[in-house]
Amino acid sequence: MINNANLCQFEGRMVRDPAFSSFQVGQDTVEKALFTIAVDRALSSGQRQKVKAGDTSIKKTDFIPCSLIGGQVPVLRSYFPVGKAIKVIGRYTEYKTTDNQTGQVKYGHIFELDSIGFTVQDAKNLQGNAGAPQQRQQQQNYQQQAAPQQNYQQPPAQQPPANNFAMFDENDSPF
Repeated sequence: MINNANLCQFEGRMVRDPAFSSFQVGQDTVEKALFTIAVDRALSSGQRQKVKAGDTSIKKTDFIPCSLIGGQVPVLRSYFPVGKAIKVIGRYTEYKTTDNQTGQVKYGHIFELDSIGFTVQDAKNLQGNAGAPQQRQQQQNYQQQAAPQQNYQQPPAQQPPANNFAMFDENDSPF
């Protein structure tokens, strides 16, 4: 069950290669991946104007540390290299570690992911960049070449039966 009060969703790009590891749970080996994604901030119009004017003090990107455990780690390994767009859903978690040598306590946060997936923007890019005129022209040329040269007549549409049981005799039952 997912706790909806602490559910976070981000779309970003893989910053660096994930750090993969595994650990034993009983007889099973469980895979784990630690990685970071870069997520663009939604800037106000005033902030966008300042960025265009060259103001470097405005933060445009957040770097989100993520932890993925279990069955989707092979998917991450296979389909999400550095720079690839990714969508993640998970929970915000804080942690505390103590350095054994110095005794210094460090605090941090990480997003424990429930799922990962491809982004909508990524799916559009797989279909081709519609904004590139040369590529659009090449696609049109290909479609014209691939079109059949013969005249094809579509068969006339058939009328559906008046009810779902019209194909059965009165004495036959479909059940």
